Amino acid sequence: MKNSKINKKIALYFKKRRYNHLVQIFARKSKKIKDLDNACFLATQAYVLSLESDNPLSKSLLNFLKKYNREN
Repeated sequence: MKNSKINKKIALYFKKRRYNHLVQIFARKSKKIKDLDNACFLATQAYVLSLESDNPLSKSLLNFLKKYNREN
């Protein structure tokens, strides 16, 4: 049930182009997931959206991706 709620929020935020909200959701999820590949996937999504929306989290997301050799 919880994932269904989050998925609906994500779809709504994409539709309304609320990228800062999406950055926060994906960044938060990337920190909670134990699987490194999935965590880096979510962090990448958050990073791309943070660049699009000039979100201040972009620097910390980039550092996270660099730490795990996902970005140069």
